[in-house]
Amino acid sequence: MLFPSADVGLIVAKRPSLLLSPEWESLEKGKRELVELFPEGTNVDAVVEQQPLLLVADLPTVTAEISRLIPERDPGELIAENPGVFLTVMDNSVLSIW
Repeated sequence: MLFPSADVGLIVAKRPSLLLSPEWESLEKGKRELVELFPEGTNVDAVVEQQPLLLVADLPTVTAEISRLIPERDPGELIAENPGVFLTVMDNSVLSIW
């Protein structure tokens, strides 16, 4: 199970396109990247519930931009604490669900 403790209905309600190609195929990769990014002990399922777009975001670009803008903070910690923060620095072309 990919997100055993998450409310998958809530995730899909926030980002229905996760059920479609190509987003569906990228879910495992997205979770793997988030697990690697976040500090140990972070509840990845809870973060994804808050912001499912993290699963399809260009995390290397987003984290590089966060590091540039807020060099005193670890991007993984910052996103884990406030999942919506990445929206301010990401490429907006993936925001549309259609």
